[in-house]
Amino acid sequence: MRILHVCDSIIGGTGSYLAELLTLQAQRRGPGKVMLLMPYEHREHVEPRLADSGVEFRYFSRKSRVRGMVRLALAFLSVRREFRPDIVHGHTFGAGVVTRVLRFGRRPATIFCPHGWAFDIEMPALARNALIAIERLLALRSEKIVLISEHEERRARAIGIAERRLALVPNGIAAAPPAIPAVPWADNRLKLLFVGRFDRQKGLDLLIEAIRPLADRVALRIVGAPAVSSGYHPPPSPMSTFAAGATATAWSRR
Repeated sequence: MRILHVCDSIIGGTGSYLAELLTLQAQRRGPGKVMLLMPYEHREHVEPRLADSGVEFRYFSRKSRVRGMVRLALAFLSVRREFRPDIVHGHTFGAGVVTRVLRFGRRPATIFCPHGWAFDIEMPALARNALIAIERLLALRSEKIVLISEHEERRARAIGIAERRLALVPNGIAAAPPAIPAVPWADNRLKLLFVGRFDRQKGLDLLIEAIRPLADRVALRIVGAPAVSSGYHPPPSPMSTFAAGATATAWSRR
């Protein structure tokens, strides 16, 4: 069985999810059975365990969102002809649109994982209703929609996606942490760690505002980076420190 995974972004939680899933699939299926089509510009965000797993990589250029979608569509058609997958698994909204719109016939089977519904992001009602209509329509072209949280499942039911198309597989992590030395954190205050993108829906701005009056009692460490389209960056604060995402695992182990 050949499995082709397609994503339009590997930054953040989607990348961690793919590292867990694809590494295991490559181990079980063997060489040449698992392939990932992803943005060329995101290569540095591929986790080492995924890069070394035996998964084959194919790329498309995503220097802008609109042109990136066109290039993703062309690359997907080419890779599908080359790889001849039995299953196509799209990840996030853009890849979900491409893999399902460009599905011809019953094979390969098509699976979609939203990694957070696009219509759940704060936006005007008209745009939200348009995205809901798209998801309802494209659900008809999916064998299964894999949902990583109960919230995603409730939202899918609420917009009218058929129960038989939904599969709840809660997001998980490996049983043992990677062998990375822990970073010291000498502070007598209550320690809080934020790990994630600085997108509005992640709530980092709300977290910082909520604990601002507690600077003498709370220490916050922030690990992450702004999203491509976001200019937000955590403001300086006596209660918080910031570092790049590479040290997230070490800090979280403390």
